[in-house]
Amino acid sequence: MDIKSLYVIGDSISIQYGPYLKSMLGDRLKYDRPRRAGESVEDLHKPVGDNGGDSAKVLSLILNRYASHTCAGKPQAGQELLMLNCGLHDIKLDIQTGRHQIEPDQYRRNLIEAISAAHRAGCPVVWVRTTPVDDERHNAGSPQWLRHNSDVIRYNSIADSVAAEHRLPVLDLYSFTVSLGSDVYCDDVHFTEEVRRLQAAYIVGSLRQILASRAYEDQLKGTGRCPHGEDMQQAQSGVSSAQAATPTGATAWPTAGTAAGAADEAVSIRAMTPADYDEVLRLWQSCDGIGLSSADSRENITQYLDRNPGMSFVAERQGEIIGAVLCGHDGRRGLIHHMAVAKHARRQGIGAALEKCCIDSLCSVGIGKCHIMVMADNAEGAGFWRRLGWQDRTTIRLMSKDVVG
Repeated sequence: MDIKSLYVIGDSISIQYGPYLKSMLGDRLKYDRPRRAGESVEDLHKPVGDNGGDSAKVLSLILNRYASHTCAGKPQAGQELLMLNCGLHDIKLDIQTGRHQIEPDQYRRNLIEAISAAHRAGCPVVWVRTTPVDDERHNAGSPQWLRHNSDVIRYNSIADSVAAEHRLPVLDLYSFTVSLGSDVYCDDVHFTEEVRRLQAAYIVGSLRQILASRAYEDQLKGTGRCPHGEDMQQAQSGVSSAQAATPTGATAWPTAGTAAGAADEAVSIRAMTPADYDEVLRLWQSCDGIGLSSADSRENITQYLDRNPGMSFVAERQGEIIGAVLCGHDGRRGLIHHMAVAKHARRQGIGAALEKCCIDSLCSVGIGKCHIMVMADNAEGAGFWRRLGWQDRTTIRLMSKDVVG
């Protein structure tokens, strides 16, 4: 399969990071998206494109492009990668009727039909999670309709399920954007220029990994459109395979960095081992909000890792541990401790990636709920967890007792 182009169907968020995305892709992939009359994606001085809107409009755009893929002007099977997103318009809540623009069940059906139409045309799909909403900022004044971040999380969960059923790679732009902090908006829903550039850099890094690992091919099996045994010609697509060579058991996490070229950098996330103790301890000691005690001795941390194998993680970049987290469970509930990211590596999605690794590890052993303890004076840390969907438990009081000595 020789992927030569990236076709983007998404909301206005994708329109606004589009110029940066096109620039960063360079000659690796040809960038395109639906456009209004007279628009050209060659103009990098302004965002252009037809807003994908809700999932019903997205379905219409996909059917128009792919339903007759053999017609003149339609993409050839196996040469185009579709990057797809919708959700911000679907979650609009009408104040008068109390109904969403597209209700959850219909949203799911629309996604299934849209992805299936692309697959029938031999086009692999990458899904992009919907970005977060600040309820207070968005719903101030007297709007005709509301948006709630709880609905963003809900609809993202539906899309995650559909993506898993269809074997789609997922770009977690939601968690990445959350990790950049709260001062990211330029209006009620859109992001500042700097955030748009960082979002584009994250996407480019993710796409390079997906293409290098050929993680998009399995979704076409069974459709009659998967070119089994055919190697992807990376020399033609211009996509580097440098990020494919991550350590065994590690997860590559592309970070936005501080410049377009920094999209080539990757953070490897792997399971923490006792050998990491000294470096991890130094990281914890350098971070505010981490309460250390005798329970964090080398012996105790080693025992904790042995009791919860493969559930605690470190993030490395160029041989340096820049993030760490402890995670375990008691058979009923999970517990996350000591989440830390080096100060020079923050606002790059690393904390959100570590959190996701912990949640995935708990889910893999059947743990359905997890708790965290945040120092009462750690407002920054509490804000980070809330942005990832964690909720304060105001009805619970934590009590402790020494049981030794």
